Amino acid sequence: MTSTLIIAGIILITTFMFIYFFSLLHRKSKEKRIALQQANFEKLVSTHQLVIDEQEVFDRYLLAIDRINGKFIYIDLHDKAEDEHIVDIHQIKGVKLINEENSIYEDKKGKSVLVEKLVTSLQLEIALKEGKVSELLTFFKYGDAAGEYLRLFERVTIWKDNLTALLKKTTGVKS
Repeated sequence: MTSTLIIAGIILITTFMFIYFFSLLHRKSKEKRIALQQANFEKLVSTHQLVIDEQEVFDRYLLAIDRINGKFIYIDLHDKAEDEHIVDIHQIKGVKLINEENSIYEDKKGKSVLVEKLVTSLQLEIALKEGKVSELLTFFKYGDAAGEYLRLFERVTIWKDNLTALLKKTTGVKS
């Protein structure tokens, strides 16, 4: 009886030690990743001599505005090779939110009936002046966690409105 309790105790202690060890590893790797991303952002800021007025990180995207130099910064932090865009605000013609959906229909009694709509992507399109190719900044694509979509949509809408207001203020462009 005592040996059974000792063995059960050893198994429980070993299990908790493994859980504690792996949670420490995960926390350290997350802190290391965040520190590396912050260092890369600071390097980008110093390389381009930016003065960041406003920045936000949400769902592994970093958005920032430099009102003094007229720059908008987008960094996708999902991959190890970060996707960076620095857009000159004075070259922006307009800003538009693109929300692509696929509709799923079923045939009921000879009629097509809408069953469900799936969001396939959420992008911020930045149209540039003088025939330059528009910047498409992706925030959601099919396969990402759907629960985060509404929060992403809200945050991207706020940034679209911020950019539109900044455009109206600095360049007189109506988006």
